[in-house]
Amino acid sequence: MSDTVEYQGKKYTRRGNKWVDEKYMVAPSSIQSELNHLSFSEEIFNETDIEKLTEYGDRYKNSASVALAIKCYRRAIELAELNNENEIRYILPRLTSCLRNQGKPDIVIEIFSSVKKRYGKKIFNSALLTSVAAAYCDLQEYNNAKKCCDHAFALSGGKASGELMSVYGRIKKETNTKDD
Repeated sequence: MSDTVEYQGKKYTRRGNKWVDEKYMVAPSSIQSELNHLSFSEEIFNETDIEKLTEYGDRYKNSASVALAIKCYRRAIELAELNNENEIRYILPRLTSCLRNQGKPDIVIEIFSSVKKRYGKKIFNSALLTSVAAAYCDLQEYNNAKKCCDHAFALSGGKASGELMSVYGRIKKETNTKDD
């Protein structure tokens, strides 16, 4: 991944997840996305290191280039299926989060069903189930959302993350239910 890109006559350098100009001023969001697309190359998509692909995906996700992040995460999962299925558990929540960000909760549910069928419940973790629960909320399938939340809560040892608490709150609000 190139850490220096020229765009409209200016030189930009990546610092962490953001692009800065020669005066170290952070580029506006609209330009961040353009710079990410310019720096993305086939080399990245042909990368065979799952960790690097996940890192690239995180970098793109955190700098408003969700579509590029999805490409990286999908490629990482593809490689993990061949080499290290355990890595899939940590990449899936990132991928599903990006897909929800793009307004594609139906695809999140399809992916969840597919990996559940292929790997069973061993692929589940609290982060994935929380993301899937949020996707079910997006689709107004609150019973399925609640089941995923409860399973996520159990997997987290009864210590709900902020995200999980938010999904529980969303279910409560959108179904007008009271606490038990």
